[in-house]
Amino acid sequence: MKKATVIAWLTISICLTRMPARAWDYEGHRLVNQLALASLPTNFPVFAFTPEARERVAFLAGEPDRWRNTTDQALNHFNGPDHYMDMEQLEDYGLEARQLSSFRYDFVAQLALIRAAHPTNFPPIDAGRDRDHTRQLIGFLPWAITLMQHRYMPVGEPRALVELPAGKRPQAVEMRLDMAEQCT
Repeated sequence: MKKATVIAWLTISICLTRMPARAWDYEGHRLVNQLALASLPTNFPVFAFTPEARERVAFLAGEPDRWRNTTDQALNHFNGPDHYMDMEQLEDYGLEARQLSSFRYDFVAQLALIRAAHPTNFPPIDAGRDRDHTRQLIGFLPWAITLMQHRYMPVGEPRALVELPAGKRPQAVEMRLDMAEQCT
């Protein structure tokens, strides 16, 4: 068994026995990134193996949690729902993953229409527990992932990594969020 695999299993085992299940946040993200760095192939670019680069990657792993765990309610309203997707709540709305729009705001409108049409299916939202005004949302994680992927791809470049036969040129492909595939 590879040394990195043994280290990974050992670390995960220790964390699972020592950390409460809900205590993932920064420490969990940092750990996953450290394990990923420890598992890099030896022919990976050498800059990633420096102590400074490893620490930078491990530190930056927690950025989404730093954005999410703030007292700034406007920032929580914007960033919080990008961090999760409560798939089990789709059933409350009479929805299945394959029915969801590729467009985030169409999804929000769909939720709002269903809540308005069937108010008795949804308990009233306690304003005191909804300071960031997100309790009526079930999360945007799949859309956030798609957006981030597109944001860092040059316009006109292929939008997916595909294996091509030798001699074939990659063609730009349009990626869209296919909820049925992403969430099953």
